[in-house]
Amino acid sequence: MLPEIVYKKATDEFGTPVGVARITGYKKKTDHIDEITSEAYKQLSTELDINWIITETVLDGNYKELQREVYNLKKTNKRLKSELSIYKKAFKKINGTNTNNTESRTLQSAGG
Repeated sequence: MLPEIVYKKATDEFGTPVGVARITGYKKKTDHIDEITSEAYKQLSTELDINWIITETVLDGNYKELQREVYNLKKTNKRLKSELSIYKKAFKKINGTNTNNTESRTLQSAGG
């Protein structure tokens, strides 16, 4: 475990809380892949799209701006109920383009 000062420095540098994940169990990759059914994937599609948006903004170096915009939208725009709608609107405002959900789902279902 890292000293608390390391977490504080990371929080200050990245402007976001940092925590430690608790491992709940171990599985082989093949066991995990077999468990995902098409019904489960449909339920995960929203989370996968949000994950894709976050990944793209991290790769572009716009993650901080995305999180600021998401925070502002949650605070000011009460019409947006869906988490995905908020992230899509923030992504569009930062990049000037819509997300490509088809590309997102294709890449993530292929494991890339």
